Amino acid sequence: MPNQHKPTSPLDELAPHILRYWKTCLNDKEIVQALQKHFDTERYGIGLTKFRQIRVDMGLECSCRQGHTVETIRKAVTNFPDVSLCQNMEDD
Repeated sequence: MPNQHKPTSPLDELAPHILRYWKTCLNDKEIVQALQKHFDTERYGIGLTKFRQIRVDMGLECSCRQGHTVETIRKAVTNFPDVSLCQNMEDD
């Protein structure tokens, strides 16, 4: 996915698309590929290294780099319904 040293498309044009693809849990390489349809590829380019720099600058860190502990995710995890209860209901 080389960009042949073309300038990067303006961030204000890319940011909404980056955020949308990030929320769909695509990996970096898939996002870079998907972004190609959102800017003029004859004029602009974006490679994986530049994308990662932009992503980090936007505050979009990979889960392993977020530094979570059991305490920091406790509230989010306790909001999930009890799966075993749902399975018991289906058995009835």
